[in-house]
Amino acid sequence: MSVIKGEILEAFINNGNFKVDVLGPLHFPIRNLKIERDESLDLILTTTSDSNSESKSIDHPPGTVRINNDAIELTNISKSKVKMNGVQPFKYTVSTDSNGNSIRTELSSVSFVEADIRDVETGAYLIEWLENVDDKHFIWPDSIKTNTKSHTLVSIGKEPNKVEMKEEPSSEEFRSGGLFLEVGKNKLYLVSTGDDAKSVGVKSGYILYLGIPSSNERKKIRNCLSFVLGRPLIKTGYSIFNEEWLLVSFKSISAYSFGGAAFLLHSLPPYPLGENYQGEVNSNIITPLVNAIYDNYEEYKFGHLSWAYWHAVCAPVHIAAVHFGACIESLQKSYIEKNGKIFNSALIEKTKFKKFRKATLEVLASLKLEETEHKVMESKINSLNQTPQSVLTERFLGHLDIEFSDAEKSAWQQRNNAAHGNEIEEGSQIQLIKEIKILKVIFHRVLLRIINGGEYYTDYYSIGFPIKNIRDSVDKNV
Repeated sequence: MSVIKGEILEAFINNGNFKVDVLGPLHFPIRNLKIERDESLDLILTTTSDSNSESKSIDHPPGTVRINNDAIELTNISKSKVKMNGVQPFKYTVSTDSNGNSIRTELSSVSFVEADIRDVETGAYLIEWLENVDDKHFIWPDSIKTNTKSHTLVSIGKEPNKVEMKEEPSSEEFRSGGLFLEVGKNKLYLVSTGDDAKSVGVKSGYILYLGIPSSNERKKIRNCLSFVLGRPLIKTGYSIFNEEWLLVSFKSISAYSFGGAAFLLHSLPPYPLGENYQGEVNSNIITPLVNAIYDNYEEYKFGHLSWAYWHAVCAPVHIAAVHFGACIESLQKSYIEKNGKIFNSALIEKTKFKKFRKATLEVLASLKLEETEHKVMESKINSLNQTPQSVLTERFLGHLDIEFSDAEKSAWQQRNNAAHGNEIEEGSQIQLIKEIKILKVIFHRVLLRIINGGEYYTDYYSIGFPIKNIRDSVDKNV
């Protein structure tokens, strides 16, 4: 079985002579089963049984909200074990075969599939399979060479981190590019395979780990890489191999691609990734930037930020400003929590406000209002020292020594217009799109500044995408 073929799921299960040990919600007895990945990257299980077959599934009333943990389990003659989790039947048809027998064909969505083939303790390498790695924008620094003789030898990178993968004989030539990185204590290659199996104009790829990092660690690294590359890396599963590149185990998942919007994005890195030309990927530039995010990941809740950021990037124009505003405010909140002693978040100095509050409450008491009105007014008085978000953001950016121009202030106001459902005036769509670009760049600048990610940023608001000092505003001439 090919090492560098990402979707080993179908070949392994559909041709593996598996029998079903645990049926879950499926109709049984099962005659045949087949699993495939559809164009939306979802796993779809097809099973056939007699038309009078039965199911032990629980009928959940319409409107039920639940986590689907319904599962089926399979084994084959070599004792390989497979578990399919989150099995949800959604469609069936009844037809007649050539012998006149009625056949029920059932389609089910599957959340993920796990398979154990060999002792997990023998695992030495992990490959995490990805979609959306490249849109022909990047020029990768590390070469991948294929030598086909009695077997295929795939070599990635150069010494001392060179990796060689032996495969079955093949006449197919494989050439692509990769990027070697050390992130935290992890050594890895990010590889663009050049494959475009889903025909969506973007390339598949994988991350090859020299070791077996945890799921949380891989997610952390994937989120950091996605932001730095300027495109979300879509995970479809992983495979673990031993020292001889024999498959130990694998997991395939129904992938989330933001409703397919991830594949429509252009690669827009927040920071120039090369020194000489557009699309250049320089390991010496990317490695410290990825590690800067990685080292501050928990402190600034970058897992949450990454989720919010890519939804902002993929959001419709009329609502995107809300999402980018949420990203900036979330980052701002984390920063203030960390630096509360050096950052004043109150509107006026606390001792002055205490005097004001005391005097105002005395006036309120003298009015002798009804209890309900009194409580509402008291609550409003107590909250008067909360700094408006616009003022807090100006203080925040000033504290970071980031210039905030009139154009950026106008864009910041756009998040309020979107949040309150204000109508977009006819003819103002171009201005709206430009303001969303500004909000995106503000987030880039703030994050890079906070994590000491470098002195420059790419200004995607201005024509030609100039490179600017991180302190300078988007409308400042280069």
